[in-house]
Amino acid sequence: MKKEYKIPKGLAIFTYIACVLMSALSIALLVIPFIDEDMNINIAYFTSPLALGLLTVMIIALIDTKNSRIILTETSLSIKSVLANRTLHSQEIAGYKKDQNYLVVYPKTRLLKKIKISLFYGNIHEIENWITTKVPDLEHQQQRIELKNVLKDSRLGTTKNERKKRLKQAKFASRAFNILGTLGFFGVVFLPLPVSIRLCIFTCLPLFGIGLMLYYRGLIRVMDEEKSSLPNINLGMTMAIFGPLLVVMFSVSIYDFSNMWLPVIALGVLCTLLVARATKELQFTSWKRGFSSLFISLFFMAYSYTFLCVLNCIFDTSRPKSYQAKVMDKWKSSGKTTSYNIKTSNWGPEGFDRSIDISKKYYEQVSVNDSIILTLKQGFLHIPWFYVENDNR
Repeated sequence: MKKEYKIPKGLAIFTYIACVLMSALSIALLVIPFIDEDMNINIAYFTSPLALGLLTVMIIALIDTKNSRIILTETSLSIKSVLANRTLHSQEIAGYKKDQNYLVVYPKTRLLKKIKISLFYGNIHEIENWITTKVPDLEHQQQRIELKNVLKDSRLGTTKNERKKRLKQAKFASRAFNILGTLGFFGVVFLPLPVSIRLCIFTCLPLFGIGLMLYYRGLIRVMDEEKSSLPNINLGMTMAIFGPLLVVMFSVSIYDFSNMWLPVIALGVLCTLLVARATKELQFTSWKRGFSSLFISLFFMAYSYTFLCVLNCIFDTSRPKSYQAKVMDKWKSSGKTTSYNIKTSNWGPEGFDRSIDISKKYYEQVSVNDSIILTLKQGFLHIPWFYVENDNR
């Protein structure tokens, strides 16, 4: 038996048309700077490399669409294309993984390369059936191994039934935290309470999430891994971190960041190490895991900034100092949200002018050349911050 599978005719025609149109655009970008007398010829230094790169990609895509194919025999799977020409025999295949766009076949040894098959190939179900009947699903295999390791972990209970019960509790706790974190996001952003009370209540939620991961000894993870047998709190943690961060960005004005960055880094590293200890999922064994681990580290740096701003401002008992400044300009910026800003004349110990985010109500009250009062405080953590008098958020 030998069968070949190509890109379906309809999709191929669409790709040909798109490639021809994009190639025409590339040629136009190459030519126009040299024939249009009103155009600065220096722009060609930017457009020409871009156009050549685009044209190259389109030519490769045209050739690949015409020639690429999957070849099946009784004992082998092959892919022929511009960028890949590989064959794996059934005894060389370790297993496969499937996502929304690709079916990826992995070899047993790193000396061989994996085969990545687009799900847009014609009769993809025949290819998938050949693979699934001959080799295991690696994601399901990983899921079974994870579950087996959990049920063997003596730290989670002395018997198998106790460990199963512990896993069930962890799944319930993770679902509860994801709901709580989501409600926390909307609570800290929209509840009709003073900002200080909202931030005090909801900023501690991520610490509670880290505590859950430590308590359940790795049964609850922070990353959302598809088809994992272990629960995660990715949604709840994301919402619990970015809700307070959003409020802090619009309501807290730091005067001097000099004493901010070292504590932010230290607390961010501490949170990351606690998560790494709890879950052992922060690794750099592959580029994907390395990127995820780096992202989570930055994630907790953002939370550290929020937590320290809240701690520094809400628990600040220092004596306030008032300064008078003139409004030099005012403007609003619209996007997904609308921000209202003013620019002040020089004020404060260092005598700097500043752009300040203010509330909509205060923006409508103040005019250019008005005098305003700004209050400066030293901060609980000695990170100076300020606010505009009469701007009641």
